[in-house]
Amino acid sequence: MIDLEKSKPLDKAIETNGLNILYVPPLRAFDIKTISTISRARKILTLTGVPDYSRSDLSVSVDSAGGKPQVLINLTAATAEGCDFSSKLLNLVTIVGTDDGEKR
Repeated sequence: MIDLEKSKPLDKAIETNGLNILYVPPLRAFDIKTISTISRARKILTLTGVPDYSRSDLSVSVDSAGGKPQVLINLTAATAEGCDFSSKLLNLVTIVGTDDGEKR
C-alpha cells in the first residue's frame, strides 16, 4: 500500500515497490490524471472500485447494474497502459470511456 500523504512522490513509490498493477481506492484531494499519467508512462495496469475513475482515466473497475456485478474496461486507458485484453474477455464486460458513450 502506498500512502499518498506520507510517501515520496507516487512515481518513485511505484518504482521502489516494483509495482505492475495499481489498485486505486476512492481518493480525496488527489488528481486521478496524475495516476493515469504515471501508469501509462510505466505501463502499469490500473484497477479501481470507483466506476467514474474508469469512465475517465483508469483501465478497469467493478460496478453493479440491476443488482448484478459488472466489470467496466476503458479500452483507451488500457491500451495506453500496455494492456491487450482478449476479445473473449471484452465480450463479457462493459466498455466505457469511448467517444460515443458506453457500449457492450
